[in-house]
Amino acid sequence: MTVLAGTLFFLPPAAATFLLGFFLLTGSWEWSGFFLSDRLPLRLAYVLLLVMLAAGVSLALRAGVLFDPLLLIAVIWWLLVAAWLFFGGSVFAGGCALAGIMAFVPGWYALMRLFSGPDGAWLFVWLISIVAAADIGAYFVGKSFGRNKLAPQISPGKTREGFYGGLVCAALAAAAGATLAGAPALIFAGAGLAIAMVSVVGDLAVSLFKRHAGLKDSGRILPGHGGVMDRIDSLVAALPLFVLILSASGMLTGNVFD
Repeated sequence: MTVLAGTLFFLPPAAATFLLGFFLLTGSWEWSGFFLSDRLPLRLAYVLLLVMLAAGVSLALRAGVLFDPLLLIAVIWWLLVAAWLFFGGSVFAGGCALAGIMAFVPGWYALMRLFSGPDGAWLFVWLISIVAAADIGAYFVGKSFGRNKLAPQISPGKTREGFYGGLVCAALAAAAGATLAGAPALIFAGAGLAIAMVSVVGDLAVSLFKRHAGLKDSGRILPGHGGVMDRIDSLVAALPLFVLILSASGMLTGNVFD
């Protein structure tokens, strides 16, 4: 976390996107293990495909071509994933591969858009705060008051009470950030609710893929914490919606935290 903070605030934006891109690249490798665990050449080909798609998006963005509809498509995708989880959809390799593309390519584009403005670092910290608030709130409320399981077949530790507690904490974090940025706190409190919901969908989807693959953690790169995807699953899902909201509000291009 210290390295990330130092990169965000003391190095050029390109350094931050490089570091975050490395996290996404590592996460994509771990994702390939959900459905290609014993097929190394295909795993490499899948990750290479993601890199090529992300590179194409980056080159287009640098040339001034915006693909903001991709953010909306990603949001719709995560809504479909939520419905799939709710109705107990089955897991298969093709679906897992498509889910990875829909997670990482829009996620990378959202990061590039986020850091294209002067306040990219602060906006990214704001998003982290919202997602972390949802996670921490869900944990403590669930631990104290949790009685009803949210998705017992996917993540037995999550409760509905914790989920609602996480939503409230995310709304408060979003409202606090909006207040600092001079934006309408009430509107962004609602946005925080939506962002938290999408982040939970991302978390549950990765949990289901891991369970299907017989994995406890997505990887071992972080000793004691599992893999990169274990840490960024919620964030990757929430990024497109967050950036879409910022774009619609005009907060991507101005110095909102001055």
